[in-house]
Amino acid sequence: DPPDVAVVCLDVNPWEMGKNYAVDVAILGDPKATLSEMAPMIGQLMSETSRQTAAQRAETLGRAKAEAQQRLRAQAAEETSKTPMPALAMNYVIATTVPEDICIVDESLTSDVALRNLLPRRHPRDYFGLKGGGIGWGLPATVGVSLARRDQPVLGLIGDGSAMYNIQALWTAARYGLRSIFVICNNGQYLILKRRLHAYDGPAAKAQEYVGIDLVNPAIRFVNLANSLGVHGVRAEGATDFQQALKEALQRPGPTLIDVAIEADFPTA
Repeated sequence: DPPDVAVVCLDVNPWEMGKNYAVDVAILGDPKATLSEMAPMIGQLMSETSRQTAAQRAETLGRAKAEAQQRLRAQAAEETSKTPMPALAMNYVIATTVPEDICIVDESLTSDVALRNLLPRRHPRDYFGLKGGGIGWGLPATVGVSLARRDQPVLGLIGDGSAMYNIQALWTAARYGLRSIFVICNNGQYLILKRRLHAYDGPAAKAQEYVGIDLVNPAIRFVNLANSLGVHGVRAEGATDFQQALKEALQRPGPTLIDVAIEADFPTA
């Protein structure tokens, strides 16, 4: 950090105070409540010059963000022509097809590229994600949110590897007629684990052999799995297929699983 910039840490946990950086001011409190109280106090202390500078900075940042959003959407739209779809194209199809207020459960892990930028959430209960750690919660979480939100569809984004932890949750969705849409981001592997092994540069990375990571030979037939558990299943090989499947799923009174083929996106060097 520049030497003339003060470092302020605001957190609910005292353990976080100064944990990573030496701080000039440490504030213990709930961030949302504390910032709501602090904002008018800071406003009173600011000079007119400071207010103008802050307004100019906000305008500059806002313009830069809007331009970045425009570039992202243009890139995503261009990538929808590729087969298999890049993850960015998959998320673009979602953002341009689903209702603006749809509830998202996101455990796509390596496939949620720019989803929150393409489909920003306006309400805290319209998006459920994770910070990291264990995998496998996304499919049953979609069921749980659907049980709580019986009046509207709930879209779950789930990696193919993650889905196999609790695939039996599909039966629950069928049993209770939930309006769950399970989008399986299928790149044929536990990509998050493969990337970690690659980053560690250990024996697996050096030999380019990732035992138990690739979900091929045989490939998992998620449509068959869904059907066997009472859920309507469909395979989407490209953007057009995926958009059509999404539109139909949004109208269906019960659950739908969409097995979406996406590119592997794994570094080989």
